[in-house]
Amino acid sequence: MTTSNHPPYSLPSTYSPLTLQVSPEVASRITGDKGLACKRFLTYQYANTRLGEFISKVKASPFGKNTIIAVTGDHNFWGVFDYTTEEYPGLYGVPFYLYVPRELRRPGAGADVSASHIDIMPTLYNLALSEQKYVSLGNDVFDRSVQHRGYNADGFILTATVSARYSMDNGSLQYFERDKASPARLCVAAENDGHLALIRYYKAAIAVTDHLLQNKYLEKKQ
Repeated sequence: MTTSNHPPYSLPSTYSPLTLQVSPEVASRITGDKGLACKRFLTYQYANTRLGEFISKVKASPFGKNTIIAVTGDHNFWGVFDYTTEEYPGLYGVPFYLYVPRELRRPGAGADVSASHIDIMPTLYNLALSEQKYVSLGNDVFDRSVQHRGYNADGFILTATVSARYSMDNGSLQYFERDKASPARLCVAAENDGHLALIRYYKAAIAVTDHLLQNKYLEKKQ
């Protein structure tokens, strides 16, 4: 945790920020204090700049041929924008950047793959650990033989075609399909077998996770 991407959103004195240009469309969507939002944009700029410099150094170094770099975030700009129901992918989505040296690359993954943080480690295992066996609830994003799903603790489950949201608190359900004109948006949809399969998968994944965590916890206590 640093004060660059958390309050008070301060930048190092050694960093000279680039000119910040906020488009009218983005500015119109900012909620709350616009000055604070701009400070957060600048810290995001700083983080991306320093990350880019680090990745460039690794690529240009002797380690670049055998080093895999994975970068992600835990949430988006909470408190800066409001999101509609149709914009759930934007509300819950975070970037996942993966640098793999040419010699280690495998075909398969694409921008249409729906995944979540639980899929990152299986992906890295298969890239770096020479077919070692491991236990995981996630999937390798390069594996085209499985159906890829992204899901989170809020009960939002997403695939390339359909998605749903299930509340663990009260059991309420929402069903969606991808907006064909704008794949980053959703359209409210009637329940179908694909939605029901997502809900079953989500419930099973949460149950298995709870079981594993409880067993490991009990083993440590004993």
